Amino acid sequence: MKPASKAAAAAVSSHPPALAQLDSLAFFASSMEPPEDGFEVQVLCWPTISSAWRALTDTWRALYSPDLKRSPAVSAAWVNQSAPQISSVFADLAALETSIASLITRTAVGMSVAVSTPARRASQRELFVECLHGYQEFLRTPGRSAFTAAVIDTPIGAEPVDDHFRAAIQGIPFPTAPALHHWEGANSPIPLELARVASAAVARYASNREAGNPIFDAVRGKLVSTPLSLTSTLRGRRR
Repeated sequence: MKPASKAAAAAVSSHPPALAQLDSLAFFASSMEPPEDGFEVQVLCWPTISSAWRALTDTWRALYSPDLKRSPAVSAAWVNQSAPQISSVFADLAALETSIASLITRTAVGMSVAVSTPARRASQRELFVECLHGYQEFLRTPGRSAFTAAVIDTPIGAEPVDDHFRAAIQGIPFPTAPALHHWEGANSPIPLELARVASAAVARYASNREAGNPIFDAVRGKLVSTPLSLTSTLRGRRR
């Protein structure tokens, strides 16, 4: 993981991560699901109360059983590709998406989303800006604390993600500029998996709005604002 202080490294390098360090972290995740449709989504998730990530991880721990036998269909599901640890606590494919949707609904999390469409391509910097604009709306309420660092999956290729992030946070009232940490571990923090499955659900909705998507419905209830690309009449491909 890079760059990272010792404290931040502890926060994102264990499984589950050190809970004392989770309280002020935010998580970015991106998805193109399905990739052939060309909708790229980035989601930013942050805790709305200080204990949110600890409560989420405790819930996952309580549900987890190493003896649980899952159907092969669960292992092959798109949800499992995005969030294998979260999916691992559910045995039944029929209830998989609704169970994760319920988990999102019960979690004290705020979300913002940015969408790059086939008709309007957005750069990585623009995706950051749009997500952080939504987060800025959250901060307008007095008494709310800003996150102190953000975690994102390690980018593929030479994209200068850190530079884009530093540019995007300009003008947002952070007491201290937050660092961006790249996740490189095998077992991801549970909040990062939540962000991944949220971004995949939004991408699937953008591609096909008529399909059942309970996870997107739960995510929509957490958004501080909804991008025009998700509300316009220019729909994704119908199947």
